[in-house]
Formats: sequence, C-alpha cells, structure tokens
Amino acid sequence: DAAVAALPVHRQKALLEADGFLSHPKDYTAIISNLGRSSAWLSSVAFFELLRGTNAAPNVAAYSALIGACAAGSESQRALALLPEMHACKVKPNAVSYTSAISACEKASWWSQALHLIEGMRCSLLAPNVVTYSAGVSACSRAARWVVACALLSAAAKHSAEPNLFAFNAAISACERAQQWAVAISLAENARMANLAPDVITCSAVLSACSKGSRWQEALMVFDSMNEHKVIPNVVTLSCVIGAFGKASDWTKALQLLSEMLRSGPAPDLGAFNA
Repeated sequence: DAAVAALPVHRQKALLEADGFLSHPKDYTAIISNLGRSSAWLSSVAFFELLRGTNAAPNVAAYSALIGACAAGSESQRALALLPEMHACKVKPNAVSYTSAISACEKASWWSQALHLIEGMRCSLLAPNVVTYSAGVSACSRAARWVVACALLSAAAKHSAEPNLFAFNAAISACERAQQWAVAISLAENARMANLAPDVITCSAVLSACSKGSRWQEALMVFDSMNEHKVIPNVVTLSCVIGAFGKASDWTKALQLLSEMLRSGPAPDLGAFNA
C-alpha cells in the first residue's frame, strides 16, 4: 500500500521477504507494477535492479511493468529508453510494453513518438488495442494535432479497436485547442452514434470549441442538449455558456446563469466573470 511504498527500499524488501514474497521473479514483477500504481516509480526502478541481481534476468513482464511505472510517474524519457534496452537484452516487447510506452508519450505530449511506436507495433505484428489508440489520440490532443488525432481515431475503428469515450474526448479536445468547432461537433455526434453517451468532458470541449470559433448558437444548442443526456455542467461548461450568451448579446441570461452559479454552484471562476 501507499504506507509501505513510502518506506526505504531495503525496508520494503525486508517486509516482503518476511511475508514470503520475492521468492520468485514474478513476485518482483508484481511489486514493480504495484509500486508504479502508487506513483513510486523510483522504488519500481530499485526493485527492477534487485531482480537483475537474482539468477533470473528480467523478462518482458518485468520490463513492461517498469515502463508502466515510469509512465505513471511522468518519467517519459526513462520509460522509452527501456524499449531499446529490451532489444539489446534479447527481450521482445509485447503489446503491453508498447502500450505503456505510448502512455508515457501521452504524458509528455510526444505525439510523433507515439505514432512511431504504434507503427512499430504493426511492424512487429502486434495489434494495437483501444487503450493503445486512446493513448496515442491523447498524445496528439495534448499537442493540438487534431488532424492526426482524428486519423488515429479512424484507424482504431478500421482495425477493430472501437474507440471508447476517452478516445473521442481526446480527439474533441484536440479540435477545441485548434478551434475546429465543426469537427468537434461531428466527433461528438459520431460518439453518440457509437452508443457512447457524452459526459461533461465531451460537452465542455465542444462548447469551448464553438466559443473559440464564435459559434455561439451552436454552443447554446450543445448546452441545451446536456439536459437531454443528463450531463451536469461544471464551471468550465458554464463559463463557456455565459460567454456564448454574451456574444449573443443576451446579457440577461448571462447574468441569470452567473447568479445561479453564485447561489447554487459550482462557484464561478475568473473566466466566468470575464465572460
């Protein structure tokens, strides 16, 4: 747990050995993975080195666990460096290894590296899954590469890895950053047609895209549809709507919505007041 993960590595090792763990290489892999989920990537690295000191060399599962731990700790460069190390050690990366590395690219907004890794999977005859594609789309989104994000979304569906709502939201957010309001609306509609109900992230991103594109009518239509989908707006959503009302010169509704936020929440931020 988190308390154990906070201990020095030698104390963690002693406690685990006292409980009968670390007698098999797979125990090290499990510990490396669990520490990664606890954001203790340094401890994951330490246990990986301890595994090297045993008679069993790290296998693909151990490497994949460490890549995932480094990715979770936003140690993207360290995570990617493990792939060539695997090849040097005659350990062939699997789909988990690649997907974890692509997640590391996502954290660093390294969209081109993410694409390179997805192509590397295909060349290795490994099929990217929905998690792989979602991480790639998100990496493109963070870099505002909306065209590439949409292309990846289409590739996922083409290769039978039907995109989930996270992937759609990431692509819509890429369009929002690039002020591509029409594409954002189209993607939200595609998600709905795929039986993926929009959430507050979906609606907020589309609203923001419409707001940035000065498409206040479309923004208000999206806001009205939130009730239909039972989506509760957050402060980002409401700030965009207030801005849309302002651009429509409907200051009465803008002030009414601001008053409701002050009375019932969510508490308006500076963006809401500026809108």
